[in-house]
Amino acid sequence: MAYLPDFMIKREVKEGRIIIDPYNENDVGQNSVDMHLGPFLKTYRDHALDVRKDPESINFIIPEEGLELHPGRLYLGSTWQRAGSDFYVPSIDGTSTVGRYGIVVHQTASKGSVGFKANWTLEISVQQPITIYAGMKIAQVYFEQILSQPENLYEGDYANQTAEPPVPKNLMRPGKFLPYKTFAEVIEKSKKVRKIA
Repeated sequence: MAYLPDFMIKREVKEGRIIIDPYNENDVGQNSVDMHLGPFLKTYRDHALDVRKDPESINFIIPEEGLELHPGRLYLGSTWQRAGSDFYVPSIDGTSTVGRYGIVVHQTASKGSVGFKANWTLEISVQQPITIYAGMKIAQVYFEQILSQPENLYEGDYANQTAEPPVPKNLMRPGKFLPYKTFAEVIEKSKKVRKIA
């Protein structure tokens, strides 16, 4: 596994094997492509969430004068560019400057799937109050070679997401969780072991 360098990224964009839209060659670094923050932001209405329910969100449009973010909240933003590939594994991370400001751009979801070609949702949190601006460089996307093409390209929940970030769908939908009875036998064995111990 290896990350693509700048000249390969430029070549693959030209040949249509990597999608960056809109594309500006000046955003291509040594082994990544700079991503800019889109104008839409969301945060959750409720302080306590339940993964069985679709969370309600408060929606913002970042004004020209910027928007101040605060610690203790998760903000869902997105990249202005669509980015991805049917041939490489894309991943995203914050820029070093953004990191030095104490802005975190993803909680867990740094890797994309082969076939994902959309605006990236940013799971933004901050260490102290800070004002951010639409259009600022906020992250970098990398492209990693894969040993072989997967049997199926990504067609999941977020395949067609746009510059307006989606809130997560509940995790308890059929096919997205194991029913509790799956654990019943293990739980019973555990109870017996604890009683003996």
